[in-house]
Amino acid sequence: MYCSGLLPGGAESQVLTPERVACIMGHTPMKRFGEARELIGATLLLASSAGSFITGAEIMVDGGYHAMTI
Repeated sequence: MYCSGLLPGGAESQVLTPERVACIMGHTPMKRFGEARELIGATLLLASSAGSFITGAEIMVDGGYHAMTI
């Protein structure tokens, strides 16, 4: 059985206030929100034979946000 997770970063939203966006960007080394197309590589890795020995992994595609909040 394989069980791994893809953890995408935040997405731009009309719900976010300018202050919240500034806070998120202040903790994101890439200084931008990700785009859906940027999840493709990690998704293909987990779904293909290239990732056949990956299980129990959490792959963060978040522009470094998680690394800055530890």
